[in-house]
Formats: sequence, structure tokens, C-alpha cells
Amino acid sequence: MTYKKFITLLITCTLLIGSIAIPTNAKYFTDVPSDYWALEPINFVTERGYIDTYGSTFDKFGNLTRAVAAEMMYRYAGSPSITVTSSNEPFSDVSTSATYRKAVAWLYSKGIMNGTSSTTFGPSEPIHRQDIAVVLYRYARYYGKNITVTSAMIDSFESVGYVDEYDIADYAWFAVVWAYNKGIMTGKTATTLAPESDVDRQTGATVLMRYGM
Repeated sequence: MTYKKFITLLITCTLLIGSIAIPTNAKYFTDVPSDYWALEPINFVTERGYIDTYGSTFDKFGNLTRAVAAEMMYRYAGSPSITVTSSNEPFSDVSTSATYRKAVAWLYSKGIMNGTSSTTFGPSEPIHRQDIAVVLYRYARYYGKNITVTSAMIDSFESVGYVDEYDIADYAWFAVVWAYNKGIMTGKTATTLAPESDVDRQTGATVLMRYGM
């Protein structure tokens, strides 16, 4: 084969390879089809390392635990440097060897995420829908974003007519209204918000991606 023919063949092969469609579910999770509604947010959090995965599945219906939610937000913030002390990590159920300990300490010290009590964080407990809204709301506040909730935003939220609207905890009310108006969180169904229900991993990925948009 002459040098000229070799170069021609190489260019042809390069063009052919470039025309091959790359699967959109780049992580090849067996439980996330290429046409799945949450494919984009799942790829968003996994490709950037915001949520860990193990094996060939994403476990999309698995609970987003409070520990994983803390790690997700901490990594999204760029994993800021922090020295863990008893003042920024006062929780008896957070082991000194826990991989999420710095995440908890940073979020707690910045007023973004509190414990389930003054001495417990509840790392293995699932985070609730109203609480993920609170975390994102406080995260936005910490980074100086406009988190003002106007009367028009309240009217817009209330006009939906969620039947469980009054189940939202007082501390979470403005956060939920804000998250709804920002397109970060919608109802669990057309008529329910389910503020106290657990967040699954695919929903956690979705609200984080929407927050960043």
C-alpha cells in the first residue's frame, strides 16, 4: 500500500468513526434506558461525580439519603476546604471516618442544611421533598442569588391547587414556593405536592440539574 492510499484510508476511517452515534446513556446504567425521562439529569450528576454509583445500575428509585444529598450539594459547590470541628459537625451519628463528614460540616456551618435534631444528622434517612427545596433555597441564599418570594409567586403557586399544600412545614413554605416558581420542583402528581414524601435518586438528580439551569 502506498503512503497516499494509506492516508486516504485513514481519513475515511476517521470520518466513519465520527459518524457513529454515541449512546446518550454514557454510563450504560442497565436501569436507565436511552429514552428515559430522567436520563439527562442522571448523566448530569454522575458524569460530574455529584452522586456516586456502584456497579451497572443507578438505582433511580432508591432513596436519596440525607448523607448522599449532603455530598451531592458539597460536590456541586466544588468540595470547599473545611476543617471539621465539634462546632461545625456536632452530630453523634456522623462517624469521624464517614466519607460525607466534610460535606455535612460545610453545609451545616453555612446554614444550608441542619440536622434532624441538635445532636443527630440522620445520614441514612431519606431526605423529604420539602427539605431538598429548603437545601437548594439556602444554597442559593448563601451564594447571593435572589431568593425573594413575591406575592405574585405565591399566587402562582397557590393557583395550581395542590390538595396537600397546607402539609408544607412552616420552615419550608417559602423554599417550596421559590423552588416551584423557579421550575426546580413541580408536584408529585397534578394535584399533590407530597412535601413530606421521600426523594428518590432520580428526583434528586433532576432538581439539582434544574437548579443549575
